[in-house]
Amino acid sequence: MPEEIRQEVLREEENRRREQQAAAQRAAQREAAAAANANANTGAAAVAAPAAPPPGGDMDNASFIATLDPMLREEVLMTAPEELLQTLPAELRAEAQLLQDRAVRRLDARREVPLQAHAQPAVVVPVRVPPPPLRQHPHLQVMEQQLLVQAVPNALGQGQQGNRFGDEVLARLGLQQHFRLAVGGGQQGRQ
Repeated sequence: MPEEIRQEVLREEENRRREQQAAAQRAAQREAAAAANANANTGAAAVAAPAAPPPGGDMDNASFIATLDPMLREEVLMTAPEELLQTLPAELRAEAQLLQDRAVRRLDARREVPLQAHAQPAVVVPVRVPPPPLRQHPHLQVMEQQLLVQAVPNALGQGQQGNRFGDEVLARLGLQQHFRLAVGGGQQGRQ
């Protein structure tokens, strides 16, 4: 590795280590203050704050876990053995229990989904929705009404000239067969 990059990596590592130590010291001081407040509230003698871990020395488990990245912290708490969890404060034990319970629920949910898929195959029933009725243009509606008015007298044998006009219009619209059926078959003998 080039010397410049190596020096930069070493500096970053040293800064990260210092930040972790400072965070561990702050966490230890908060714990000591909380313990002192709890003892003062119960009337017991105040307990001296534990000494901060020496730089580069050993940390207690709670301080170490407090310095971890949140994702790594969750993983450590989920996979930690029971012996380690017993050495942690109540808050961290509760957090570990919550994370473990959540992981178990996720696994159970994943196991149930494939079982349900095999037990009851999904049946997809296609539903046909009828198309909405087509609205005719108002002019076509008027023409149909006029043709019907002409077709009724023609069916009765009246107005032969109007019948030819109506037949021509119906033929152009492609509706001639429909109106013949609607009027009673039209005049079948007529050419």
